[in-house]
Amino acid sequence: MLKKMLMMATVLATSTSFAQNFNESMLGDVEVVSSENKSVPPGLEGKTRMSEDDLAKKKEGSFPGGLPLISYDSDMGFGYGVRAYWTVNGEKSNPFFAYSPYLHQIYIQYFATTNGIQYHVADWDAPYFQGTLYRLRASVAYDRNKSANYFGVGADTMKNLVSPTDSKTYEKISDYNESLREVNGGNANSYYNEYDYEKPLGKFSVEREFLGGLLRPQLGVMFTHTTIHDYTGETIPSAENSATGKEEAKSASTLLNLTKPLGYHGGFVNTAKAGIAFDTRDFEPDPNNGIFVDAVAEVSGRSLGSDYDFQRYTVSPRFYFSPMASLVDLVFAGRFVYSTIDGKAPFFAYNEIGFTDGNKYGLGGYRTLRGYAQDRFVGRTKSMLNFEARWTMFTLTPGSQSFAFILVPFVDFGRVFDAPSDFNPKGWKQGQGAGLRIAWNQSVIIMADYGVSEEGSGLYINFNHIF
Repeated sequence: MLKKMLMMATVLATSTSFAQNFNESMLGDVEVVSSENKSVPPGLEGKTRMSEDDLAKKKEGSFPGGLPLISYDSDMGFGYGVRAYWTVNGEKSNPFFAYSPYLHQIYIQYFATTNGIQYHVADWDAPYFQGTLYRLRASVAYDRNKSANYFGVGADTMKNLVSPTDSKTYEKISDYNESLREVNGGNANSYYNEYDYEKPLGKFSVEREFLGGLLRPQLGVMFTHTTIHDYTGETIPSAENSATGKEEAKSASTLLNLTKPLGYHGGFVNTAKAGIAFDTRDFEPDPNNGIFVDAVAEVSGRSLGSDYDFQRYTVSPRFYFSPMASLVDLVFAGRFVYSTIDGKAPFFAYNEIGFTDGNKYGLGGYRTLRGYAQDRFVGRTKSMLNFEARWTMFTLTPGSQSFAFILVPFVDFGRVFDAPSDFNPKGWKQGQGAGLRIAWNQSVIIMADYGVSEEGSGLYINFNHIF
């Protein structure tokens, strides 16, 4: 573990040096005083201030926000619910106003989908808590997925899909799924790659800024309990039969039941997290310029009440660059991710990637490799590249609200490996597409992305940039 952490520190130091050089060469001299407030908060002398244009649009005070959640995702189905925000920006006279996304933000969400997914959450985020350099984050959630994907674990998941119904190989996931629904002898494989899980969770983290606001160490904990339900032998109400049409059938053995990976019976996964981030972004929710590099080590063990002993290490540099800021509001953004697991992790932890600003899931799905099914590629070691061009086409300001409409073409690459030593530049999967993002009062980003891959496509409607 010590060797891994030293390797991460080396990568972070290299990335930080690059980030400093990039920031100096690409951004030039950054003005650090506001036309409204010329004071810089002590401890933030090196931090990039919001641009004058963004600062002029930023809303003062505190205000509620709410959205009906009506969405569609090729993995989740049609979604419905509501999310309510309370955002506190403070006044422009506050020295932190030009350096923070907000001073406090709380949101509460109820969300469910036609594919049996539920995600209900209460979340609190407080940068510069009580006028200090500390940031506190806390969240409690209920996560349920009746159609979670399981395509196996390891580099073999990178291969084309082979149907257990007819032993044929399929390039398109839609054709593969159609073969699974075929009824043979009263049985069908409709649930072959699916399982049901229920996971309540709670997490808390604290960060503090150093080096003039550029360096941010983080400590955090997360507690979860996962209950697994396997569909083997259960009734499938709408399986297909080529001769008689739709009929009821019994689920043949699922891949989860056939392989019975570690974690098949669920259990507690409680983790302690130590991370560090180097951050020169000018505005966190929707950056125009800057670098963000973070490295995270997560430890799960019996001493934390966990049923599994493992460690996960993740390093991820990101960049944001506006080459023609005076002519057009166009931002080029990129992210590289490398994550690996040591120890005995349950299968349902292999799809998770740790970041200082919240864990993500994949590879495959709307946060990682768009155009592929959620968690299509899962392995001990995983890596990905994401590139986006974010062009703000126009802004509307009805009343006291602000809506910026952003066109976002993108391309994603991803690969999983059985071990770090297997890393190579060949065989990566690619997805590409375009999306529309709407920045609502700057701090809330509504996203609608459509991704295409060699296996299929996906429409994703959700919140926030993917990085």
